[in-house]
Amino acid sequence: MTAFSRCVAQGPSGDLTWELRSVNHRFREVAMRLPEELRFHEGAFRDAITASVSRGRIDGWLRYSPPTSAYDAPQMDTDLIGQLGAWSESVRQLLPEAEPLRVGEILKWPGVMSTPVIDEEALAGAAMALLTQALQQLSDSREREGTALGQMLNERVQAAAAA
Repeated sequence: MTAFSRCVAQGPSGDLTWELRSVNHRFREVAMRLPEELRFHEGAFRDAITASVSRGRIDGWLRYSPPTSAYDAPQMDTDLIGQLGAWSESVRQLLPEAEPLRVGEILKWPGVMSTPVIDEEALAGAAMALLTQALQQLSDSREREGTALGQMLNERVQAAAAA
């Protein structure tokens, strides 16, 4: 049966959107597109889909938008910046012709700037809960289509028998 479902959730870890589409197919085939942050959990998502759907081609898309605070408040490691300054002075004492570090170089140094860390396990749990809702919607939609198709076939059989 063909069906579509879409579920959206907003939480402290960010915004999640699951979209599922199923089309009639002789076998069960699952294809997914996941954000990089949740790619490691593809197996669990695939298992949930295959446990819920017995046949058909299922396309699943998960979209993730980190919370805006993750972009608003990068943190600067002032201790590391101080250490970089000390190292720069040590190098300049050994090599007086060496240029001092520029601000851009310091800010690009690994570990100087960091964004808040997202709890991937909590994010994966929220994505799985949302997938469960999307699968229920998909199942309900497939059932409605099957019922409508059955009614249409019954009407045609009755019309053919009456003719």
